[in-house]
Amino acid sequence: MIAQTLPAEDLHNVALLEVAMVDLTATVRCRLWLDSPKGIVFGVGRALLLKKIDEHGSLNQAARELGMSYRAAWGKLRQTESVLGFPLCNKRRGRQGYTLTEAGRKVLNDFLRWQSEVERLVLQSARRQLPFTIHPDRSREEQNG
Repeated sequence: MIAQTLPAEDLHNVALLEVAMVDLTATVRCRLWLDSPKGIVFGVGRALLLKKIDEHGSLNQAARELGMSYRAAWGKLRQTESVLGFPLCNKRRGRQGYTLTEAGRKVLNDFLRWQSEVERLVLQSARRQLPFTIHPDRSREEQNG
């Protein structure tokens, strides 16, 4: 129960709020990225792009599946590589697509692991501190396969 040190006129509204919240369910959504003065270091969008490149072996196919142009995907990839100072993907010989570098795979896996840990902590905190039924964001599981 919310502290009853409120003025009498507010107690009625607090009681209504508590009753309304009993049946409220909510989903925790959390979007993470790392930023630097040089630009975006890495984030959910970059992680999805690398996962799709790895899945399809094609930047064009990855871009299409994520609903962006090849040029936009290529620009995001190059910008992040520039900020990091190393390549995340290699172009296969003969223009046959892309593969993740070992460094690209490590950055992707480390980011996904960090993201899962942060989301778990955010969910625990929300459940502890908020008077709602809180559910995790299941759409992330679908994205992560």
